[in-house]
Amino acid sequence: MPRNIVSLFKRFGRRVFQNRTSSSCKPLPATVDTHMASTKKLHGLPNNLVQQFFSTLFYYDKGYMADWIWNTATQNNVESVDIDIINGTVTPTSVQIKPIVSQLDRLRDTIKAVLTSNEFPVDFIVKANLYVKLSKDSKTQRFLEVKGVAVDKNGKVYEGQVYSEQAYEDIFSKSFLDSLKDLFKRT
Repeated sequence: MPRNIVSLFKRFGRRVFQNRTSSSCKPLPATVDTHMASTKKLHGLPNNLVQQFFSTLFYYDKGYMADWIWNTATQNNVESVDIDIINGTVTPTSVQIKPIVSQLDRLRDTIKAVLTSNEFPVDFIVKANLYVKLSKDSKTQRFLEVKGVAVDKNGKVYEGQVYSEQAYEDIFSKSFLDSLKDLFKRT
């Protein structure tokens, strides 16, 4: 007797196949929730947030997010930065500047879209952070080490991998017009 479902279908045809398989199938008990979304689909969320935040889509005025974080952190002698996406804050507060904070709404929208598309409530993720460290080994190359972490309502932690992002823009210089204004202020 053939054991493979495909071979049953090929050998006996659709009617016999359906009759044989339907009699052996038992319905699930009423207490089993068959619509429970799998949290496996959320494991990539922290990586998505990091990649999106440091992508070319997140350009603000004079540079990308890596540039803003690097320049602001080095000006304030900060070695690590914690970006709280859900609450829209950056720690330490000396690095909490408009170019960085203004992008967090888009990341919150990404979280909501991922949750909705995977049939989770929009408030299922209660914490989402990007942890940024300025690489001590490569100050001249201006590398940031970034890791995304999310936590759900049940306390399950989703950790992303550590990414290396490079800042390209030098410390943002004043525009030509601003330089002229400063020149006339001195005289």
